[in-house]
Amino acid sequence: DDRDAETVRMLDDAFPGDPGIVLALLLNRATLRPGQVLYLPAGNIHAYLRGLGIELMAASDNVLRGGLTRKRIDVPELVSVLDFTPIQATPLAPEHPAAGVETFRPDVPDFALEHIALADGVESATVALPGAAIALVTDGEVELAGATGSLHLRRGDAAGRACSRPSAAVAVSTRPESTRCAQRPAPAKQCSPRSYCSRCSRATSGAT
Repeated sequence: DDRDAETVRMLDDAFPGDPGIVLALLLNRATLRPGQVLYLPAGNIHAYLRGLGIELMAASDNVLRGGLTRKRIDVPELVSVLDFTPIQATPLAPEHPAAGVETFRPDVPDFALEHIALADGVESATVALPGAAIALVTDGEVELAGATGSLHLRRGDAAGRACSRPSAAVAVSTRPESTRCAQRPAPAKQCSPRSYCSRCSRATSGAT
């Protein structure tokens, strides 16, 4: 297979002789287009081959690595928690709660993602913030307006909202595209100050 051969060459150039190169051949190879989102349940091994992507995850310090990295590798611990069940690398279908707004909800309550790209003639959209949130501008400029004031952001800028703040709604005005994603703490639990989320894909090619 030409794609398998390309994967081996690419990984061997970056990590010569790494055993993870063989493991990569056992994974699904998926290509995400701009704006697509892929959700993987906990326990699934994955790797990024090339491109730009932003990863969302629940608040956790439990990241285990098995290869293809210069960071710490712990294969025995990884194998002890790894889910070997085959899955399909299918992009997550969005909901459309308002014009210019796409909401991606995985099968977990920890986080959700909203992508905002307002069309010509649409001046703004209002999104609810039930908990901690991070806004990331991927193109153009954006104006965030809420009960406590407004904030102007440009491409590459980001802004965060603490999980200790009460639920609120924020009006978003964009020129021409922005991304907003929110992580929602579970009911009746104190959310961690490390809680965060971010954009899931921007023209990313990877293996899962």
